[in-house]
Amino acid sequence: MVLAITLVSMNLNSQVVRPVVQLFSPLSSDVFASRVPQTPDQPLLPVLSREQVMQLAQAEAKQRGWTLPVGGIFYSPAFGVYGVGFFDAGNDHGDGGLGNA
Repeated sequence: MVLAITLVSMNLNSQVVRPVVQLFSPLSSDVFASRVPQTPDQPLLPVLSREQVMQLAQAEAKQRGWTLPVGGIFYSPAFGVYGVGFFDAGNDHGDGGLGNA
């Protein structure tokens, strides 16, 4: 049973897992599903620096009442978006199968 649930959550995330979880809890929108990726030879260059994005993310977290620190940041040149994760050091995979809150 555990293996089956794990396989479904890993392979059918957008088809099964997100719709089921959304019945019980609001989910953030998936920015990658709403954009068309650029080809590797035409990456989208970032407009903001990582430092600027981190400052903006920390301000947004404070406004939302989040207390966890910035644990990770990435930039996707194919989609032109930054991602910032909030979690304690060593907890980058979260406490459950859906990752960090």
